[in-house]
Amino acid sequence: MIFCEEINTQLLIINSFIRKFNEATIINNENYIIDDMSWERWLKVNYVKNNRIPFSIVFSPYEFKIEIDQAYEIIDIDFSDFIKNKKEIQKILDDLYSCFIIIKKYGNFITVIKFIDNNNQSVRKIKFFKFPSKLRFVLLETKYPPIRHF
Repeated sequence: MIFCEEINTQLLIINSFIRKFNEATIINNENYIIDDMSWERWLKVNYVKNNRIPFSIVFSPYEFKIEIDQAYEIIDIDFSDFIKNKKEIQKILDDLYSCFIIIKKYGNFITVIKFIDNNNQSVRKIKFFKFPSKLRFVLLETKYPPIRHF
């Protein structure tokens, strides 16, 4: 597959992160399914594996995104900031691969994602709001094991 230079740069960096978990590159990995692709300028892949956290990565010359569940902007950065934010991107991928993940959905409007390490310590908590809501009850809570165990 041929992509523009910006997408190739993003793929190269993301592939270097996931290789440390003994995963094949995104394009050659059976767990990464191409969801949407526009020749050279747009690529969206979904990570799909039984009993593991589903997430998506969007590559384009203009932005880079990681989406988890219904939280569509866990990372949403301009391509110009991609290299500067490489460490934060790596940290989120590390957390996705190595932490237990608990997702709490408060209706369709609020999603809270907690990353729990092997010592049962919270290492990251992300709140995603579609728009302000005053819902106070949990409709759904899902816990996923790490993608990779060490």
